[in-house]
Amino acid sequence: MPGSDIRECEASSFSGYLTVPQRGDIGVRANLFLATANAVTGQWSYAIGALQSGSSHSFTVTAIDAAGNVSALSAALNFPVDPAMHTVTSDADSGAGSLREALAEANPGDIINFARGLGEIDLQSGLTISKNVIIYGSPSLTSPGVTISGGGPSSSFADFTVRAGVTASIEGLTIENGHGVGGGGAPAAGGILNYGALSLTNIVFEHNSAVGGSGS
Repeated sequence: MPGSDIRECEASSFSGYLTVPQRGDIGVRANLFLATANAVTGQWSYAIGALQSGSSHSFTVTAIDAAGNVSALSAALNFPVDPAMHTVTSDADSGAGSLREALAEANPGDIINFARGLGEIDLQSGLTISKNVIIYGSPSLTSPGVTISGGGPSSSFADFTVRAGVTASIEGLTIENGHGVGGGGAPAAGGILNYGALSLTNIVFEHNSAVGGSGS
């Protein structure tokens, strides 16, 4: 009968030892993820896609020989994937090190924070939160840190828009000068236009406004 076990695992791949009389397949189960990898007798490895950070995962393997015999399930290997940290190092609206870039590159469950010394980020257009992320604007528990500033009354965008289905948390920011414009039944908000589930801690809202709709 064939057999297999897991020897080591990283966030993007895992490997082990496969014993089969002839060339065989490894059936890999990771939560709801199911795939197979061909291997010959001896060491094997299998690469997986990005795993959601901030959560735990479990892998087991079976080996199948050419005759269709299936080994017993291997012992499970359980491991967490720690959230990745994206540090904003630029006060530019976009580009390398910007908050906009961090929001685009973050995976669900990741954390975004700010390098010390950043003061105000002046936006040319609104920022969209489309994934479950945590944004820490200040290392202090009592005073906001970085200021996110929109375009003021001459603009037509909220500083942040949180998309439907997203669960996000923002802490320690000053959010100011957003100006939303609604119409045709569409909502509008100056500081944050929230369609998701949003948690706010230690946030200061200043000089935000909206016309033609409703929001906060």
